[in-house]
Amino acid sequence: MKRSGLIFKICACALALIISIPVLVSCTGDKTVVGTVNGKDVYYDELYFLVHNYKASVAEKCGNDKALMQQELDRLVKENITANYAILELCEQNGLEYKDIEDQIDNRLDNFIAENFNGSTSEYNQSRKEFGMSKRYDKYLVGLDLLSEQLLAKYVSKDNVLTTEADIINYIKKNFIHVNHLVIFNDDGEDPEKNLEKITEAKALLDSGVRINTLIGRGYSEDFGDPDASGYYITQGTMMEDYENAAFALKIGEHSDVISTYSENNYGQMVSCYYIIQRLEIDEEYIDKNYISLKNDYYNSIINSDLDKINEDLEFVPNERYKKLDLTDLSAGQNVTLIVILSCVAVVIAGAVITMIIVKQKLKKTNVSYKNRLQGRKA
Repeated sequence: MKRSGLIFKICACALALIISIPVLVSCTGDKTVVGTVNGKDVYYDELYFLVHNYKASVAEKCGNDKALMQQELDRLVKENITANYAILELCEQNGLEYKDIEDQIDNRLDNFIAENFNGSTSEYNQSRKEFGMSKRYDKYLVGLDLLSEQLLAKYVSKDNVLTTEADIINYIKKNFIHVNHLVIFNDDGEDPEKNLEKITEAKALLDSGVRINTLIGRGYSEDFGDPDASGYYITQGTMMEDYENAAFALKIGEHSDVISTYSENNYGQMVSCYYIIQRLEIDEEYIDKNYISLKNDYYNSIINSDLDKINEDLEFVPNERYKKLDLTDLSAGQNVTLIVILSCVAVVIAGAVITMIIVKQKLKKTNVSYKNRLQGRKA
C-alpha cells in the first residue's frame, strides 16, 4: 500500500510537470506581457529588441555599474515603447486601425524578403535574430510603417498640412535651419573616453577657427550620410530631442559644445555618441533642388509634433514580471526550450526513481536480511 501510494505521488508530480509545459511556455517568449500602455499589452519581444540594441552602448557609457545600466536601460526602453504606442493612438484618432492592415503587412514583409534576401526565409530569419527581433515584433513594426504612410494621406485629405509648393517652401524658409555636425559613435568594442578625447580635440580646433568641413575631411566625423558635407536642413520634430535643443539654440555661425546622446550608427544600431553641431545660413538654391525630401521632412515634423503631444500623456505601466527582470541580462526567449528540457528530464528522473523503488521492493522480497543489514549499518 505504501509502495503504490509513493509511486502514485511521483507519477502525479511528473504528470503535473508535463501538463504545466503549455502554461510555462505561454509565460515566456514573444507574447509574454511585460506591461501596458494606454490599456494595450506590451510584449517581452519588444522589450528584448530594445534592450538588445541599446545594451552595448549603455554598457560602455555606464562601465561596470550594473545598477546604473539597469536604470539607463529602463529609461530608454520606456521612452521607445511609449513612442510606438503614440503612433497607434494617433492613427486610431484618425480612423486607422492596426487590425485592418494585417493582409498588407504580410504582403509587404514578403516583398521585403524577396528584395533583400532573394526570397530566402531562412536568411531573413537569421538576420532578424541577429538584430534580436522576433517575427511578431518585425510584423508589428511593418504595421506601424504602413499606418504612418496612411496617416500622412489622412493629414493631407483633412488639410492638416500645407499642400501647395509655394506655401511649403515659405514654411521651410521660416521654420527650418541649416546645420552641419561632427559625430563620433561609441560602436561595439570602442573606448568612449578615447572617442570623447577625439571630439573634444575637434571642438578646440573649431574654437580656433578651423572650418567644420575641414575637420570632416580630416576624419573627425563618422557620418557617412552626408558625402559632400553640405549639412542638413532640420526643423522641430525631425531629429533627436537633444540634437534639436542644441541646434536651435545656436546663432548662424556658432557651434555647440560636445553633446552626449544616442543615435543610429552606420550599421543601423542605436549607440551612444558625441556630437558637435554648427548652424549655417539657409541656402535657397539647396531648398529648390531638394524640395521633395524637404517637403517630406515638413510633413513628418507636423505628425511628430502631434505624436509628441500624445506621448506626453502616455505611460508604460510595468507588471510584476517586468519588475523582476534584470535588463542587463535578458534571454532571447530560449528559456522556453530550457523549460521543456527540464520538464522532460524531470519525467525521466521520476521514471528512474519509480524503477529503483520497484527494484528495491523486489530485493526486499528476495533477501529477507536486507532491512536488517541496513539497520546494522545505521547502528
